[in-house]
Amino acid sequence: MMPSTMSPFPLRMTGRSRFAPIFAALSLAAFVAACDPDVSPTFSPTGRGAVTGQLFFDGDNNNLFSPIGGDTALRCVVVQLRDRGTSRVLATDTTDSLGFFLFDSVQVGTHDVFVVRDTAVTGRLVFCTNPARASVFNRELAYVNLFAKLGCVRRVRDIKADPLGTSVTVLGVVTAGSGTFRTQGDNLFLQDATGGIQAFGSALTPFNLQAGDTVEITGDLAAFNGQLQITNPRVAATIRRGGAPAVPVDRTTAQLEAAKTPTNADIGRLIRVRRARVTMFATATTSNTKFNDGSGEATLRRDGANATRIPTTTFDPAKCYDITGILTIFNGASQLQPRSLADVVEVSCTP
Repeated sequence: MMPSTMSPFPLRMTGRSRFAPIFAALSLAAFVAACDPDVSPTFSPTGRGAVTGQLFFDGDNNNLFSPIGGDTALRCVVVQLRDRGTSRVLATDTTDSLGFFLFDSVQVGTHDVFVVRDTAVTGRLVFCTNPARASVFNRELAYVNLFAKLGCVRRVRDIKADPLGTSVTVLGVVTAGSGTFRTQGDNLFLQDATGGIQAFGSALTPFNLQAGDTVEITGDLAAFNGQLQITNPRVAATIRRGGAPAVPVDRTTAQLEAAKTPTNADIGRLIRVRRARVTMFATATTSNTKFNDGSGEATLRRDGANATRIPTTTFDPAKCYDITGILTIFNGASQLQPRSLADVVEVSCTP
């Protein structure tokens, strides 16, 4: 039996020991060897496994194959197994009637699974993660999900720089819902952290999206009288309704007047101007007028359906208002469009 005074781990000592210099030398040697580019790898992986997976259209946008949610298997799609990070093809397969593919006898290691795009098979669907990584272990089957979507979500700021006609996808919070500006309910505005944009098309009407809803919309980038918009919209199934409304950003009337390009981040965004005086509107129907917070004049517009919601009697030229609305552009001229009477709040003209 070991004496009670003897540690069962005699080399694990507290403080400095006589072995410390030896350990330090060994550690330094190991470090130098590890950094020596001429040193061969200690080992290379051996053995073989397999890779399988399924290609499908992710109709309900949950990244899982769920036919009850509208997902559809993609058959007759060519899939390649490639060396990781390269275009060197190791094997090729074509998906079966259920969208499955299989690569057998695959060298152990991490490889790329790449979907070969063929619009005749997948149409306008896109694979947002392509290639996908597959780690293969000896005598094991690795499974990879490859799902197609209507489009890959991008920032509003980035899609505004795309050529007209580009297919784009945006995920954002609705700031002006269906019916706000058009009684047909076929347009809305939404925004993310980088900017706002309009979506337009009759396909929006059945969804009745309202301010605070979070939605993913795919469509074609277009322009109407200089205002960028997403046309031919397709709404993803993952709508989150009833969320917190977007908080408007404060701008001066001078800043609004200076926003004259469609790609400006504030065009399409929810804006608030504080302590502005409003001149009289010319007519009780859709019309423009000038308003000014002291920094310079800008244009205020009562448009379409909201012209009746915000009567001209709302404004008194002798009073001041905090006005919230969507900043739009019409042939190079910016204009703030309040959405309802709640967007116009009378305030003191002095801070």
